[in-house]
Amino acid sequence: MNRLFTAFFVAAMAAQTRQAPGTISGIVVDAAGVPVNQARLQLTNDETGDIGASAGTQPNGEFRFDRVAPGNYYLHVSHYRHHGPLGGPQTGVQVEVKSGRETAGVRLAFAPPAVVSGRILNDDAEPVEGCQVFLLPAGPREGAGNRLNMALTSDRGVFRFDSVPPDRYVAFARCLNILPTEHLLDVVSRDGFETRSTWLPVFYPDSPTRAGAQPFAAAPGLDPDLEFHLQPTPVSTLTGRLTATPGVAWQEPINIELHRPGSQADRDDTGFSGTFDEKAGSFSIRAVPPGSYQLLAMTKDRNSTTPGYANFPVTVGDTAPDPFPIVLRPGTTVAGVVEDGPGTRSIHSRYIDLTENSPTGSVTRKEKQPPGKIVLESVDAGDTLVVPPADIDSEIGRFSFPSVPAGRWRVRYQTYDASSYAEGLQLNERLAEDGIIEVPAEPTPPLRLRLAPRPQVDFDLQPTSAGQEVKWIVLALPERPSLTVLGDMVAIGKPGSLAVLDPLPPGRYRLLALELGFAVSQDRAPLLPILTREIEPVEVTATGKQTLPVRCFTRAQVEKVIKTYLYGDDPPPAAP
Repeated sequence: MNRLFTAFFVAAMAAQTRQAPGTISGIVVDAAGVPVNQARLQLTNDETGDIGASAGTQPNGEFRFDRVAPGNYYLHVSHYRHHGPLGGPQTGVQVEVKSGRETAGVRLAFAPPAVVSGRILNDDAEPVEGCQVFLLPAGPREGAGNRLNMALTSDRGVFRFDSVPPDRYVAFARCLNILPTEHLLDVVSRDGFETRSTWLPVFYPDSPTRAGAQPFAAAPGLDPDLEFHLQPTPVSTLTGRLTATPGVAWQEPINIELHRPGSQADRDDTGFSGTFDEKAGSFSIRAVPPGSYQLLAMTKDRNSTTPGYANFPVTVGDTAPDPFPIVLRPGTTVAGVVEDGPGTRSIHSRYIDLTENSPTGSVTRKEKQPPGKIVLESVDAGDTLVVPPADIDSEIGRFSFPSVPAGRWRVRYQTYDASSYAEGLQLNERLAEDGIIEVPAEPTPPLRLRLAPRPQVDFDLQPTSAGQEVKWIVLALPERPSLTVLGDMVAIGKPGSLAVLDPLPPGRYRLLALELGFAVSQDRAPLLPILTREIEPVEVTATGKQTLPVRCFTRAQVEKVIKTYLYGDDPPPAAP
């Protein structure tokens, strides 16, 4: 008996020793070998894709992970001053953790930063000083939040961006300085000299709109060395009276903007701001080149007064248009109903548990929640014009927006119940294509949003060398805007045992799968359009069970695609 117990004890101790955790230690340095403080490191299990511990570096650049389970890991590093490709973390290293051992001396070095430089010349090939230059991602990431810090040209017309995240960009230049004397046709007004000619704001190399911009890559070992050649353009000052209908009042300054129709990026980059003289009741928008624009004016103090809006097209020629009025009007009431279709029961009461702490202890109560929301997105003004979402009544499915500015709006259904989707939107008994409606100045007829059950869809992960134990995230990129608000993650798990997170409504999608640990460490918005360029879309039908093929990308394959995206098929020797 004692001999048996001793053998069992020795075997148990041996098993415990084999499973003893290990340690990882090392240092993070920049491209010059200088230690980097406050870098963030993340472990991912190479076999399972599970996300492990994270750690930060000390002022001397050193880091340490304690009590790490034995296995093979991918260790990547990120830092707010050292950007990886497409704004994500920089490439990491493979590390092996052995039972009870320390994996020491791990060294992670940030790649050298990307640089974008160039110069701006006028139509006589002379340098132009004081021009503003912006870099914007060339992909479908919209909005000013993706704009890098502005650079200004020197007295030699030179500009330079340092520490640029590797990516493909478009460049936009705007020169607000007065033209040389031979270009001036000024008149003296109440406010002094009024500029009648200026340099045309352009996207590199010479396009007034983003659609004609020439994208370029910025990455270690590359410097596109841009050269703008500016041309003069006549400009006008737009003026007129600004009034409001009864009931509209304001205390904060009026917001007046003029932008070119198109994408959100075009609105952000090529817009003009106006000023309003409260005492005189007049507005002005200065130095506007010829073109077609959308004018948006609105009050800003919406919580304390009735908001007012104006939204209409404006065409500017080579000469200033006659003064025109801006009339701020209250928004229109837009209301409607969400209707369950056959096989759905999404319009019902939903309750969540809320726990409140009190001196006598915690109390849990149930609170009624709406089954979803209706979201309006401005087609004319993008993110510039925002209307708060409307809750859907859980008893009868009604919703209402008390004040919606006139213009074109896309209606979208956001639900907490993943079993249904918005099958169609009706206005005046007609289907609204892509969910877009025209809101007039007067109240609109009720909208009708019809729901239907989402179809049953499974996913077949295409062959991959990553192994059967790796966890994947299945991602979907729709071909067209959907009436239903969707996330990009639709399933998670291992091949043959995927758990569906968000069933897909009918439509056309491009599907791909990324390793779990890698996917959650990335900003997927810039990555998905690049990876799906060569993936054929698949059709999700409204009825029947489907199994859809999904192309898997390992971490190494993604890094190869990104490298090709930046450098092409022949990267320079300095490429990391």
